[in-house]
Amino acid sequence: MNIFIKYIACLTLSCSVSFAAQRINLDDRPLLEKATIKQQLQCDPNHILSLYQMTYDAIQVLDHNNIPYSAAFGTLLGSIRGGGILPHDDDVDLIIKKEDEHRLMALKKTFWTLGYDLFQDGSKIVGYKLYSRQHIKLTDGTKILPFIDLFSFMWDKFSSHYILDAEKGREIFRNPMLTYAELNEQTLVPFGSMKIKIPQEYEGFLSRFYGSNWNKSVVVTHKHSSTLTNQYQWTLQEDDRTPALPIGPLKERIKDYMEFGIIPAPLAANNASFWDDFYTKNSVSLTPSTFATFLIENRHITPSSRLVDIACGNGRDSFFFQKNGIHAIGIDTSSSAIQSNKRVALESGMSADSFMVVDINDQEKLNQYHDSLFTLSVNKNKSSL
Repeated sequence: MNIFIKYIACLTLSCSVSFAAQRINLDDRPLLEKATIKQQLQCDPNHILSLYQMTYDAIQVLDHNNIPYSAAFGTLLGSIRGGGILPHDDDVDLIIKKEDEHRLMALKKTFWTLGYDLFQDGSKIVGYKLYSRQHIKLTDGTKILPFIDLFSFMWDKFSSHYILDAEKGREIFRNPMLTYAELNEQTLVPFGSMKIKIPQEYEGFLSRFYGSNWNKSVVVTHKHSSTLTNQYQWTLQEDDRTPALPIGPLKERIKDYMEFGIIPAPLAANNASFWDDFYTKNSVSLTPSTFATFLIENRHITPSSRLVDIACGNGRDSFFFQKNGIHAIGIDTSSSAIQSNKRVALESGMSADSFMVVDINDQEKLNQYHDSLFTLSVNKNKSSL
């Protein structure tokens, strides 16, 4: 077998796509080795959550501005196989029409405000790129910039198909074309915890691009966030239809911005490590919020009240409530914040048990507070969480 490797520069960012021609069939390998390699190929959960959030944000902006789009390539394949991102995929692929490019680029400022950078693909392979403006920290501490590829397709009168506008992309990708109906007649399907638009008739596109076995085998040719020394393939099993996790929780960043003008917290704030870094590096005032002061001064809560301060951060409101005789428990996803709060509580003669690491989306843990009032700590750093 001839072995070759192509390296395609991904703009000026520290990202490259590596295709290795040597392909290993994992069906021929021992079960333990196969399982190990499949596990290694899976995308980091923090990366996956950021991709779901970026997709949720992007399609809301496109829909709000009446710019048609469709899932394509690996994203389309993932939506059909398992209703989400493929376990080994590390980007999202969307298609727009060339005729809508000017309207897309008119949204550059909007995307920038939302924490994203939209720009034309300088390598002329895709069309446009939508990158997070802030790095996401993976579970191993590595920092990456997650992104969405926005492929621009134009109508080609000679082939009577929509074809990829980028000439280099047409040379690299296999049969990147759609019929008129495939791009214009769409349906909504589950994609993680959201829904995404795909062609009603998707089989033709997937067969042209991936071959007739697109729903019978798994093929991994490259990764954007790392370099593969080999390609891999194996027979599609039922567990391969499970989408990449986690699929949430997703924040309503776009709705709050469009309706109320609230500029959302950074994309990185979706993961606990962001807040761990924040509370490790920053000293935040313990002055209680105006909301907490309002509750106490107007006797909306009394010393007999039981209260859970959600997303308590540095505990400024939790401490204030406790000093006013309220049985308050502060919870936050940041272990750094909670550890600091426990230390301050002990130094102040309070119980360290008043603070716990709990994710607001962990319903099982929240259920233990079923007889308590709930407040959500809000400050300029967490205003959209």
